[in-house]
Amino acid sequence: MKGDLISGVVAIVIVVSSTILVLNTINPFVQESQDFQAFNEAEQTLKSIDAAINQLFVEAPGARRTLDVNVRSGRLVVSGAENKIKIRLENTNLFSSGVRKQEGNILISSGAAMSAYESDIDGDGNTDLVLENGVMLFAVKKLGTPSSHVVANTTDMIVLMRNKALDINVSYPRSGVFINDKQNTAYGVGYTELTKFGINIASSSIHLYVNATQANVAYDVSFSLGASQDFIEMHATRVVGA
Repeated sequence: MKGDLISGVVAIVIVVSSTILVLNTINPFVQESQDFQAFNEAEQTLKSIDAAINQLFVEAPGARRTLDVNVRSGRLVVSGAENKIKIRLENTNLFSSGVRKQEGNILISSGAAMSAYESDIDGDGNTDLVLENGVMLFAVKKLGTPSSHVVANTTDMIVLMRNKALDINVSYPRSGVFINDKQNTAYGVGYTELTKFGINIASSSIHLYVNATQANVAYDVSFSLGASQDFIEMHATRVVGA
């Protein structure tokens, strides 16, 4: 793949300093050369993309790179909604379930699948956005749409966090996003959405956009859950006006 794909990747990644490149490997046993070769090729592909992006960070605006990307095993996914570049390897018998290792910008993870769906998780009559795997459930209020913003308050938007292993539910936990520690950046107008729907998927996230009109600040937040994670990753990005 050349030109247009890599240009698109850079356009997605260049504005987000917290971008993570994800290499997702599935299945729990230890095995041999074909799987090992596929894994090494996928890892080298992501390292090449990462190196090109890092070079562009220090060059003039509008700079470009052209890369040849050949993914013979697995599936390459460029997710603008999650701000991630992924290679997913199916049925790769190399790692135990739950392995998670960060190497620079590259995250290697393995495990069973997870689900991302809509449901009235707390029974209040309103639809929620849900991320769920074998050990954790996380739900956020469904708010507005990208074309129709509604009131969004980060201090009360998390509906439920459930630790399945310990059978502990935390309803409406204390939370909030405060830019530069300013209270009036925690609320405004905006929307929430799932970046990917599905059952038996490797990962997904909930995207939140907030325009904190009183503070004249706007930002995006992503809440991410992987197949084997027992925690939620949160990243605030594209902060404008702070």
